[in-house]
Amino acid sequence: MAVTVDKFEEVKDQVRADGRVRAYRMEALRNAAGYAKLGKFVVVEISDKLRRRGLGHAPDPLPADSWATVLVYELGSDVEKLVNAVQAPSTEGADFIRSFADQDAAQALARIRALLEASGAE
Repeated sequence: MAVTVDKFEEVKDQVRADGRVRAYRMEALRNAAGYAKLGKFVVVEISDKLRRRGLGHAPDPLPADSWATVLVYELGSDVEKLVNAVQAPSTEGADFIRSFADQDAAQALARIRALLEASGAE
């Protein structure tokens, strides 16, 4: 019996290893889903596969463009809170964003560096 590798479990492991957030081109997520082309039903399936593994994404909905870059993050993480604070402004979101700005400089730089490294940007 052949063992199949769940590519979305690999995505989950990569996201976790990269500090709970990672940037992906949609082409990579499309390939993980086993498709040759992206379309509205494929991006919905990709979104569902990510969510079933405790992962969210931005933007939401996912774009149907193979060249587009998206963020995949662990649900319940500070990254999710930050994404939500920016995408759906609220008093609580402003407080959360402010908490990043109110940190001392060294602590803020360390968190920013971790977020940048986790997203693959340097």
